[in-house]
Amino acid sequence: MALLSFIAMVSAHYRIQYPEPRGTYESEAQLTFCDGYTDATGVRSDFPLGTGGLIQLNNSHSHWTAAVLISVEQNPSSFEDFNQTSDGTELPLAVSWFSTEGAGSVCIPVDIESLGISGIGDGSNVTLQTMLTGGDGNLFQCVDLTLRKDFSVPSNITCTRTVNGTVDTAVSSSDSDSSTSTSSAQKLVTTISGFLGIALAAVLI
Repeated sequence: MALLSFIAMVSAHYRIQYPEPRGTYESEAQLTFCDGYTDATGVRSDFPLGTGGLIQLNNSHSHWTAAVLISVEQNPSSFEDFNQTSDGTELPLAVSWFSTEGAGSVCIPVDIESLGISGIGDGSNVTLQTMLTGGDGNLFQCVDLTLRKDFSVPSNITCTRTVNGTVDTAVSSSDSDSSTSTSSAQKLVTTISGFLGIALAAVLI
């Protein structure tokens, strides 16, 4: 029984389907920075600079909390690179923390231009790091991107469900009330120690 529980815990992670993530998915390494990959990939994915950008992931958790970090460094290799720029300017979250319910394929909208980060525009290289917890630890994956003003997400990337903390296209009004109750029962604790690490704990009361 203990072995089965452990297997279920390890397999119940998430995978980014779009854009292409940094490195090959590693289940156990997902508990560490960028799923265990500290170097940016040689090939970056084009990504919309403004509206229309999204991260599509396949999630195995029934209740989960997530956010998306951004780094403007050419080769971000630590959590510090997602907290501030090389000149000490604090970086915003690309997508603020949100809690929701339901496993399966989901899309998270990302509008990088709206963040107002100085020096970021058409042709800029950035890296996004997704952070998700659903009861099996704090999980991380990264995507290395080049921003394009006129780029659109390919038509074969379809979203049956979109979540961003305020809108959930798969939740009806009655389900939304239930989701709100569940979210309010969660305690989120974010610890940033000397900009060297980020830990998220979600405790269901």
